[in-house]
Amino acid sequence: MYEVEFFKLLKNPDLKRLREFQIKIAENVDLSYNETGEVYGVDVAYKGKKAVAAIASENYEEYEIRDVKFPYIPTYFAFRELPVLWNLIKKCEGCIIFDGNGLLHPFRAGIATIAGVILEKQTIGVAKSLLCGEAKGDYVYQNGEIIGKIMRKTRKPLYVSVGNKITLEKAFSIVSENCIHRVPEVLRKAHILANRVAKNI
Repeated sequence: MYEVEFFKLLKNPDLKRLREFQIKIAENVDLSYNETGEVYGVDVAYKGKKAVAAIASENYEEYEIRDVKFPYIPTYFAFRELPVLWNLIKKCEGCIIFDGNGLLHPFRAGIATIAGVILEKQTIGVAKSLLCGEAKGDYVYQNGEIIGKIMRKTRKPLYVSVGNKITLEKAFSIVSENCIHRVPEVLRKAHILANRVAKNI
């Protein structure tokens, strides 16, 4: 439904129009939960103007090398990384964990949410730093609304948020179950793969 619009906007990016798109996406998030299939992690590593997109599950790894076409702009992260990851995640069936945010975003439209809504997939955001909101106890709040949950399995916290087609508590549970080190193992595998390939470009 939104795929054509997303790529059309990227051909001639205008930040105002991209923001309007984010708001539209946020209004269409599905917070219901259906059973999770295989869990995947995705990450991107950069070298110059090249980006390495990587996806990993317990028994699967794949990567692609793509050109970087959008600059790094805070709160517009999805428009930089999602086109790079697109081919890998579009064919993915299961739950996808992103190294980034979902609803824990000033406009409730981080990369996990935009990807999830456009592709109608189950997605989760996992961030290593707090983008917005206020941490109180185990949760992150903004304007009185819970937008994320804090995981403290190690000295450094993780911030878990809904992307699409999942509840916050289930998203937190999936991330927790997949954590051996600080981040979910599938995300760690994708990170290692992307960085290994990027070093050899």
